Amino acid sequence: MTDKSRMGRLSSDVKHQVGYSPKRLTRDLDGVRAAYANLDRSRFAIYGYWQAVYKLRRKWRRLRKHNSVKIKSIARRAVHGGVPASSGDDLLRLIIDETMTASVQSPSANTKLSKLKSKYFSLLNYAYTQGVKTHDLVEFIKVHGGLNFKTLVSRKIKQKKGGSGK
Repeated sequence: MTDKSRMGRLSSDVKHQVGYSPKRLTRDLDGVRAAYANLDRSRFAIYGYWQAVYKLRRKWRRLRKHNSVKIKSIARRAVHGGVPASSGDDLLRLIIDETMTASVQSPSANTKLSKLKSKYFSLLNYAYTQGVKTHDLVEFIKVHGGLNFKTLVSRKIKQKKGGSGK
């Protein structure tokens, strides 16, 4: 028999079971890291990585909202260097920084990787601020230019009737 007065509330025992530890955070980052490492050479393979990053960020938001989990404090303990400060969503930046690595260590490879990280962060941060659901992410990106993502959706410019006006 169920006690109706307790329905919908988590007992203190259940709250401890849904705790999010540095070990679980590391495991989640490893999953996203694997998505990046296993990208194939196809043009649109990066969408899988973007979805993995975005899915983890939204998971962290749900944990914070529903279970009062403080992801930043857990990340400070689990990640060397802690949470990076950024102009947008710093947890999104953390996921990207921790999961994208250069296969070759050279100044030019590191510069290219840094630019890609910045591009991917801008894209995913914009989607996150717009409240895009994870399952709608790929379509949202495609509407906004796909791999050449732009925050503004371009509109077809109507040509004026009557020529150039000369």
